[in-house]
Amino acid sequence: MARQKFRDYAISTFKRLGKDKKKLTEQQEDVQRYLTLTQLDELKIKREKKLLPVTTGLVGADMMSNMLHQEESSNRIDGTCKSVYDVLGLPREPE
Repeated sequence: MARQKFRDYAISTFKRLGKDKKKLTEQQEDVQRYLTLTQLDELKIKREKKLLPVTTGLVGADMMSNMLHQEESSNRIDGTCKSVYDVLGLPREPE
């Protein structure tokens, strides 16, 4: 009878370890997913902060460098902005 108890104990232990390992991998996947989503949200916020309005047409190099160093609210020429480009240089609707 001792062999049967030992065998049952060994089988239940292996089943428990298998369940624990599966649960751990699922938890790791959940943590990785959460971390990825958090980093994506941070990058979206960072990208929105870096958007700079740029006017279309000819602009001198001195004027352009001055615009880049000013705050976003003072980057507009004469209060009008025809086109806005993001950090990647893609056109975007002015806010």
